[in-house]
Amino acid sequence: MPLDVIYHCGFHAGVTAAEFFQKVSPESYRWRKLDINHDDTTEGWELLEELAVPVLESLHLEFNADEDYWDRSRPLDLFRGSSMPKLRTATLMEIPIRWERGQLTGGRLRILELFGIRRHAPSLPQILDIVRLSPLLNTLSIHEVTVETGNHPGVPALRPPWLREMHLAELPSAVMRQLVLCIQPPRPRCFTIKTTVMEEEVTELLAPGGLESVVITVLRGRDGRRIYINFTGLSTMVSNGRFSHVQINGNAAVSVLEWVLGCLGSQAEAKDEEVHVEVSYLEDLSSHDVSWALQTVRDIPNVVELTLRPNAEDWEREAALLQSLSLPCPEDSSREHECRWPFHQLQIVTLGGTYSLISIFIQVVRRRLGLDNTLGPRISAHSYPPPIKIVYVRPSYDAYNSFSTSELDELDEIIGAGGGNVYWLSKLWKDWPKDIPHDQPNPVLDMFP
Repeated sequence: MPLDVIYHCGFHAGVTAAEFFQKVSPESYRWRKLDINHDDTTEGWELLEELAVPVLESLHLEFNADEDYWDRSRPLDLFRGSSMPKLRTATLMEIPIRWERGQLTGGRLRILELFGIRRHAPSLPQILDIVRLSPLLNTLSIHEVTVETGNHPGVPALRPPWLREMHLAELPSAVMRQLVLCIQPPRPRCFTIKTTVMEEEVTELLAPGGLESVVITVLRGRDGRRIYINFTGLSTMVSNGRFSHVQINGNAAVSVLEWVLGCLGSQAEAKDEEVHVEVSYLEDLSSHDVSWALQTVRDIPNVVELTLRPNAEDWEREAALLQSLSLPCPEDSSREHECRWPFHQLQIVTLGGTYSLISIFIQVVRRRLGLDNTLGPRISAHSYPPPIKIVYVRPSYDAYNSFSTSELDELDEIIGAGGGNVYWLSKLWKDWPKDIPHDQPNPVLDMFP
C-alpha cells in the first residue's frame, strides 16, 4: 500500500529528523508523498540521500534557516540522483538540490514550485530542461530564486502544450526577461509577474521584445472587456480582472506606467476596451515625479472607472489629479468648440481612503456637466463628456465621521442632475434611513443595497 510521509518539526516536538527518517526509511519503496518542513539544520537529511523512491508522486521540502546557512553547506544530493518516474508535484522552499542530476524532469511532472533558493540555485538552462522534458507540466512557479544570470545564446523558445499557470516573482531583471522569452505558454489561464526594480534597472527589464508579450497575454485573458491599472507611488500593475497580472514595484513606477500605456496603445487587444484605474499612496512619489505621474495617469485611454483612496499624506496629490479632470486637455483647449477631456468616458467613481475629496469632486462634476460658466462660451454643449452615472463613497471605517451629511446630499444632487446615483458604502444615499447616523452605519443595512 502507498505510504504518505510527513514530518513538520513544529508538530513533531521531541523527534529529530534523523530519528524520524530512520523509522520510515525501510519503507521508502512505498512512499507516495514526502512532505518535510524543518528548521535550523539539515542534520539527519543525509538519510534521504541513500534511499530510492520509485513510486513517489508528491515531493515537498521546506527548510527554514539563517540566510547564510547554504554558504557553508552543500546542496542536497536527493536520493543519490535516482529517478522519480511517477513524480507529479515538486515544491522546494529554501532548499537546493543537485540540479545537474535532472531528477525533477519526467513525463508525469505537472507542478513545479521553487521558492527562496538563493544559494546553489538552478541555472536557466537547467530550468528549461525541466520544462522541456516535462510535457504534462501544468503549473510553474519561481519566486525569489537567484537563477544564474548571463547570456544563453541559442536557447530555443519552449511552448509547453499543457502549461496553464506561470508565476514569476522577484527574480533578477535579466532572468525575468529570459524566462519570458524562453517559456511561452500557448494558452495560459494564469500568468503573473511580480518584481521590484530600481530606476537604473528598468531599461533592461522593459527592453523591447520581452515583457510586453506578457501584457498581451494578460489582455487576451481578460474578464469581459475590462482592463485594470493600479498605480501607487511605488507600484504599477496591469491586470485582466481574472487571474493574470504584471506588477512592477520600486521607484520606477512612473516609467513602468508609461511603458504599460505604450503596450496598451500598440496592441489591437486593447483598442476600445474599458479601463479601470485605481490610484493610491502617492506620497511615495518623489516630489519631482508628481507632475509627470499625474500627466501620465491623465493620458490613460478609455477609462470608464476611477478609484481614489486618499490619506492624510497624499490627499493633495490625489486632489490635484481629480481637479485635472475638470478641464479639457491643455493641448486642445484653444480649439474652438472642440475639446478633449481627460477620462472622457468616465462612468463610475469610487472615493475611499481616510480623507474626503467630495467638495473637490463636486466642482469637477459641475464643470464636466457644463454647469460652471468659468470655461467660457468657446466650449459647445456636444464637447462636454457624458455624465458620471455611479459614485461610491467607501471610506475607511475610522474615517466615516469626516464625510459629512451635507456633502453627501450635495454630491447626490449634482450626480442626480446627470441621471446618476450616489452610494454610501453599499446603499443608495437617497435611501439611507434618516434615523441612522451615516458615520455609525447599521451593518445589516450595509449588507443589502
